[in-house]
Amino acid sequence: MEAIVEKNPIMEKTFSGLERISMDEKTRELYEMREIGLHDYNTNIQSAFEKGEKKGEKRGIRKGQKREHKRTIRNTAIKLRSSGMSLELISQITELPIPWLKRFFERIEKANSKNGA
Repeated sequence: MEAIVEKNPIMEKTFSGLERISMDEKTRELYEMREIGLHDYNTNIQSAFEKGEKKGEKRGIRKGQKREHKRTIRNTAIKLRSSGMSLELISQITELPIPWLKRFFERIEKANSKNGA
C-alpha cells in the first residue's frame, strides 16, 4: 500500500488526509502544530532567500555602476591626453592622481607599441 501511495501524489494526499481524520484530538493538534511550524519555517527560508537575492542584485548594480564610472573617467583621460592635454590638467579634471595617470599612459603606450599601433 505504501509503495502505491508514494508513487501517486493524489493518493499520497488522500492517504495523508485519512490519517489526519483518524487521529485522536491531541495527536491531530500536535500534527497541525507541526504542519504550521514546517510551513512557517519554509516561508521564513523563502523570505530570507528573496531578501538575500534583492540585496545581491542591488550590490551587483552598484558594482556595475562604479565600474562604468571608472571606465568613463579612464576613457575621458585617454581622450584628453590624445588631444595633447597635460597630466596636471587631466588630473584636475578627472581627479585621478598624476602618478596613477603616468603609469596608466605608460601601459597604454607599451600595449600600443606591442600591437604595432
